[in-house]
Amino acid sequence: MSESQKTAVIFGLANKRSIAWAIAQKLHQAGWQLAITYQNARLEQEAKDLIADLPGAFGRANRKALR
Repeated sequence: MSESQKTAVIFGLANKRSIAWAIAQKLHQAGWQLAITYQNARLEQEAKDLIADLPGAFGRANRKALR
């Protein structure tokens, strides 16, 4: 990994109006690799649709919320 490659974890993506989404977009534009979490199954489809707009980003539900 070079010095210019950075990775961030974004917690709590809810929808296109969430602060987490704005942060994810800015970091993605700056070339960061992203891992993004969302709260639960209710938010899953919208979160996955947003994450798909960020090529190379990875998303997963918070495991505790699914128990």
